[in-house]
Amino acid sequence: MNHEKFEINQRKKLRKAKVKMKKAEMRQSIKDEKRLKAGKPIKSKESKAANSAGSKAANSAGIASTSGLRPIKKSNKKTRSNGAVFAVTFILMFILFTTLLVGGRMMLKSFGAINPFVKAEEVVALETLIDEDSPFFETYKNSNKVNVLLLGVNGGMTDTIMLVSFDMDLKKVDVISVPRDTYYHRPNRDGAAEMKLNAAYRGEAINTARAVSDILLGMPINYYAVIKYDGVENIVDSMGGVPMDIPFDMKYNDPYDTPPLVINIPEGQQTLDGKHAVQFLRYRHGYIEGDMGRVTAQQ
Repeated sequence: MNHEKFEINQRKKLRKAKVKMKKAEMRQSIKDEKRLKAGKPIKSKESKAANSAGSKAANSAGIASTSGLRPIKKSNKKTRSNGAVFAVTFILMFILFTTLLVGGRMMLKSFGAINPFVKAEEVVALETLIDEDSPFFETYKNSNKVNVLLLGVNGGMTDTIMLVSFDMDLKKVDVISVPRDTYYHRPNRDGAAEMKLNAAYRGEAINTARAVSDILLGMPINYYAVIKYDGVENIVDSMGGVPMDIPFDMKYNDPYDTPPLVINIPEGQQTLDGKHAVQFLRYRHGYIEGDMGRVTAQQ
């Protein structure tokens, strides 16, 4: 009888201990939820105190461990904690993304508003190339456009001639290539080679600028830029090369050029380094269209 009474008392104590533990965990769970709603972190000391209270109650009932009840509650708390972390992280990332997006758009807009042709003491407009009798005069007079002549120079001649028109209102760029072999009559010059546009340079870009303006019926030219082959080579090398699909073997030798010109580029897909990129730009003898074929390749 005494043994049976002892077991009954132990079961009663066990039930009371479980009830007390559940009440302690429920109170702590309610506190945790209130703190989460208020945006406050869960205090680990309070959680430990609740678990400690339950453990003491269990131990007083003669139970070695009640760990079977606690992992479920811990898992719930961890889930709620992870949810709070996710919510805070999402909000912070959203604010950061919005800030970068708005700031980036404003930055791009400000860059687009920059006028690279502002008047400065070191920049001189070629007013002699803006002819009031030109059919283009009224068009350019009433527009915010700037024409820049780009010259690829080799020795005393221009191998590449491009006129770039920049509309600062529309942020649009148009490019016209002028073939180097274009006929341009110059008084007191003998021979067919001297009547080609590329021969007008003679060390002065203004000479080519005037010639191009004349050929294009008085097209206004505001500025010019002279680009040498070593500059192109350095730019291409700094970019890591230029992928190109070469349509046929490009081979050409000119021992009379200074330095002697040697072009040797095999057919096929490849990445041209600076040296071979310049060779590609200068090659023209294999194009059916002659110099026009090279102009197309350069563009």
